[in-house]
Order: sequence, then C-alpha cells, then structure tokens
Amino acid sequence: MATISSLGLGSQVLTQDVVDKLKAAEESARIKPITNDITKYTNKKNDLSLLITAMSSLKSPTMDLADSATYLKRTATSSSTDISISASSGVATQDMTMSVSQLAQNHVMQSKGYSSSSSTIASSSGTMTLKLNGSTYNIAVTAGMTLEQLSQKINDSTSGKITASVLNTGSGSTPYVLTIKSNSTGASNTIEITQPSGMDIGKSTTKKFNATPWGGDWSLAAGDFQINGVDITMPSTGAGSTSSENADDLVTAINNQTALTGVTASNESGIISLTTSNINGMTIKTKNGYGEAVGKPIRSTLDTDKDGVDDLDANGNGSVNYLDYDGSITVNSNTLQTAQDATFTYNGISMVRSSNTITDIISGATFTLNKVTTSTANLSIKQDTTLIPTLVDSFVSAFNTANSKIKDLTKYDSSTKTTGTLQGETAVSSIYSNMAQLITKIEPTTGKSLMDYGFSLDKSGTLSVDKTKLTSAISSDPKTLEKVFRGASEITKGTYTGTNAANVPASNTAVGSGSIIINGISISSVTTQSTNTAEQNAQLFVAAINSSYDSTGVKAYTNGSGKIILENDAGGTIKLTTTALAAQESGLTTGAITESTVAAGKSTQKKGIFADLNTYFASLISKSTSSLNQLSTSFQSLIDSNTTEKTNTQKSIDTKYEQLAAQFAAYDKLISKYQQSFASLQMQINNSSS
Repeated sequence: MATISSLGLGSQVLTQDVVDKLKAAEESARIKPITNDITKYTNKKNDLSLLITAMSSLKSPTMDLADSATYLKRTATSSSTDISISASSGVATQDMTMSVSQLAQNHVMQSKGYSSSSSTIASSSGTMTLKLNGSTYNIAVTAGMTLEQLSQKINDSTSGKITASVLNTGSGSTPYVLTIKSNSTGASNTIEITQPSGMDIGKSTTKKFNATPWGGDWSLAAGDFQINGVDITMPSTGAGSTSSENADDLVTAINNQTALTGVTASNESGIISLTTSNINGMTIKTKNGYGEAVGKPIRSTLDTDKDGVDDLDANGNGSVNYLDYDGSITVNSNTLQTAQDATFTYNGISMVRSSNTITDIISGATFTLNKVTTSTANLSIKQDTTLIPTLVDSFVSAFNTANSKIKDLTKYDSSTKTTGTLQGETAVSSIYSNMAQLITKIEPTTGKSLMDYGFSLDKSGTLSVDKTKLTSAISSDPKTLEKVFRGASEITKGTYTGTNAANVPASNTAVGSGSIIINGISISSVTTQSTNTAEQNAQLFVAAINSSYDSTGVKAYTNGSGKIILENDAGGTIKLTTTALAAQESGLTTGAITESTVAAGKSTQKKGIFADLNTYFASLISKSTSSLNQLSTSFQSLIDSNTTEKTNTQKSIDTKYEQLAAQFAAYDKLISKYQQSFASLQMQINNSSS
C-alpha cells in the first residue's frame, strides 16, 4: 500500500500510523490463520515425504524376497580343479560325475627354419591352399614373397579361422619359423596345406620301421598297405626270399608310388625309412591281420606320445609290434599339436565334444574341461541362498526405521498436549498394525510363519531375527522357505489327446514339414511306415514334436495304443494347425484345421508373506493413486488453496487500506482548509477588537 507522507498534517489525527495499525490488526485476524495452515500442511507434506522414502527403502528388500529370481540363483561346484562348472539362474539343481580322458586341441603347425622374417619362401607365383573343416582358403603366392608377407596373407584370407605368425626361436642360424594354427579346437579343425611349385616351407618328416628277421614268400595286395591314401602293392617275392630281399622289394614298391604319395623309402641294415617333404606329413594305414602272424616285414618303432608303448601296438602287450591292425597313424614333423576332440564321461556315459567348453549337456550350465582327470570328479548345482540372509537383514533394518518414523509422526503426548505432524491421519497410523498382521500371519500351504524362521516382534514393535535359526532353516529346507517367503505357482497343465490312433498306411507316407504347426512353429517331416504299428508311427510324430519343444513349449507322448497326447506343462495354451494328410496320419484331428486352441492350462500364483507385504507396500507408495501419495496430493491441494486464499485476502486488505488512506487524505485536506479559514477569521476578530 502506498504511503501518503503528508497524511495528518492538517488534523494531526488521520495519520499514516493509524492506517498501518488498522491494517496490521486486520492482517493478524485474517492472514495469520491462513499462513499457519500453510505452514501446518507444508510440514505434514514434508514429513510424509520422509515416511514415503522410508517405506520405499523397506519395499526394496521386500520386493527382492518376493521375487522368484532370488530363489532361482544357482551355485555350481566341482570337487576337482580339472573340471569347472557354472550355472545360470533357474537351472535344475542336481549332482553329477565327470572324468576327462582327453582334452580338445587345435591344430598347430610349424614350418622349417629361416634366417630372418624377410627370407624368401617362394621362387614363383602360384596358389597356396589351406583346407579347414570343409572350407577352402586360397592364398595368392608371388615370386619373392617373404615369410612375414605369407603370414599376413594367411591372416587376411582365412576369415579369422586360421592364425599365422612368425616366431624367432633363437635356435641356430635359421631361427625364424612360421606357425599356422586353427583357432578352434576339435578333430575336424585339422589344417591341410597344399603348396604351389616353387614353394616348400615344410620340414622333412621321416618314419622308420624295423624289417622282420623272417624271409619267405610275401606279397601286398590292394588295401593291405597304404601311404597317403595310395595302395602300395607288391607281387609275390617267392618262397626263397630272404628278409633283406623282402625289405628291398618293399622299398621298391613304395618308391614306385612316390609321385602320388610324396614319400620315398630306403633300406639301411634292415631299417626301412619313409621320408617326405610334404608339409602335411604322411599317413600310414594297414589292413587288419596284416603282419605278425604271417611274418610280414614291417614293424613300427615310433613312440610319439612317449608312453613306452609302440604307436601301432594293437594289443598293447609290449611284444614285437607289426602293423597288424586295421588302423592308421599320421606322422608329421611340422605338426606341433594335433587337432583332437575332447573325450570324457558324464554320469558314466562316454561323450565327445570338439571344444573344452561344453554348453549342450545341461541347458544353462557350462562345463570347462581344464585337464585330463586322474579320478572321477563330483559336480553339483545347488540353489544359491547366500543373498537371502542379507536381504532379511536389510528388511529388518528398514522395517524398524519406517516403524520409528511412523511412531514419531503419529504420537500424542498427553502431558504436553503435543502431537506428531501426522497424528490422526489413519492412512499413516494404520501402517504398523497392517505390517505386523502380515509378518505374523501363517502361510496356509505350509502352516509356517516368519516366526518359524527366527523373526520376532517385541512389545515396542521392534522387529528382530535370529540369524542362526534363519540359516538353519534355509539349509535344511530351502523349498519350503521359498513357499513361505515368496509363494508358489500352482500349474494346471494344458492337455490335448488326439482323436484317433496314428495311421498304418498301405505304403510309406511322407507328412511334410509344416503340415503340423504347434503354437506357430512348424513340426519337422515324418514318414509313417507301412510295416509299423500305430503306436510306432505315433512315436515318430512324438519325436518330431518334442524336437521343437524349446520353441513350442509343448511335449508329446502316446497313450500306448497309438494316440498322441500333447501337453503344455507350463500352464499355457496349445494352438494346433494340421493338413488333411497330417490329420490322417497322426490321428491328432479328424481333418484339416486352421490354427485352433485345443487346450489351455493355467498358472495360479499363491503368494507368500513377503509377496503380500510387497503388494501392501505398493498400495501405499508405488502409484499416484496409492494411499500415501494421495495423502501427499491432498496436502499439496490444501497448501495451494490456502496460498491462493492468502494472496486474494492480502490483495483485498491492501486495496481496502489504500482506499482508506486516500479518504483520510481528503478529510485531512478539508480539515486543514477549515483550519486556515478559521485562523484568518480569528485574525480579523483580533484586529477589530484592538
């Protein structure tokens, strides 16, 4: 309100001070109560905000204790460092045994030595071919290409499947070698190299045999003896042949095929040496029964694995060992490590995998083979309950913090007549009693409460937990604890039984892929057999349907008499489409049908105590419509309405006293005028009297 500085000069009564005092009195009567209400509701809203924060802190561990993910956590252990295991959440808990007899390896090859990495490896241009696991990689070789350039060219041309590198071994005058390795393990990842003319990076490979001391008639027919897939044949040597003559004849027979095998032979004092410069080495194969019994003059002296037993000792008895079994060995001085599969047992079952990391035995579990085992390893996948006590501690602490806040905000002190800011707010004062009721309730499916797991509430409402009792209960029966804490799902399976038994056709009948569609997934083709029973043909469809289980969620089995039964054991639906032929052969339907829901199960969740608590806390704070958020909104509405009322009232008072000041000014001016007139008249009277 504007102040009139001359107000009261005339009257000495209608002053600005009088106006201000009148205004202050009215403001005290009308504005102060509104201000007090604004302060009251602001304090209520601020304190409620603190309570909502405390309830949010309480809801967090409650939600985790009600979450299935907490109980699906898994811990995987192995009794041996030779085998590692890990398991993702939800994997079925189980125990198993494993042993490893051989680790998977990649193929590693090494060239002959060179004086430097820039040494020339090719005198002319051509194509070097690398074959790996069904793929062929062609490397363009140029005249004058260096060892380092070849290494880079291989790396650039093999799509990351093969790695080449130049190494300085520090050995002798030719320390630089090229190593070539397959980047994946497994027997199928053997590298086969073909070099162009004018290029030879391989080391020479030699395999030695002892000639037999026996002589006599001897011949080699096709299939008796092969080198690099080429038959080494030899006509009859005659009954009077000596052992030395037989050995010479064998050398001649081998050298006759050198152009095809890349292998040359020599006989030095009864020792037959096979030599090749082929970077892939040589593969020697013999026919079953060839050797010792009839005095054939080939005997292995190779012991590559250093186990003291000849590589070709078929019977393993350590006696004179001939190439007397149906098998082969590959000898290669350029191979540092042979590509091989991992061989192991799982629960006593022999298994083979191309990798030492195995993910396809148990879905969600990974086994890592680290070493060959000397004894059977025991492995286990169990429920990981280590987080539960931590969450319980967080819940107890947050509960007591929230309860203390509720008590403080709703208190009433009869001696001082003072109250908490939210005293009388039912939405707040009822929280503790509702929480206490849920915490002490008995879970109906188990007959247990949180008290059975060490929880207790004292008279003051303080919650505590006996950690020893809780830990013991978790260890002894984690499944029941989950039912009490989280709850359990009750599943009604969706089940459908075919209308007829599978058909036995007059002739074999092919039902093509996609003729049966389950839950949007095409089932693979099936051919019913005319020689089968209905049950056997039904089993063919069962196998095809079950192969798509991961995608459809539907399992199949039979009733034993040829009828197919479909089952969704997760409680979901079964949607089925069949062609007329598929209906006829499988018996699933009486005729062709487009996608139809033939079965529908259901899953019902029975809530545990923390699930109920989580639902209750959500009703308090999780949505804008939750009770405490609505209460906060109502406080803000009262603050807003009072603020508006205060503004309007203040504006009204200001206008009123601005008008009053103007009136006072007019009155004061009039009084001043009269006073001046009176003074003039008084002067005239005084003058006339004198």
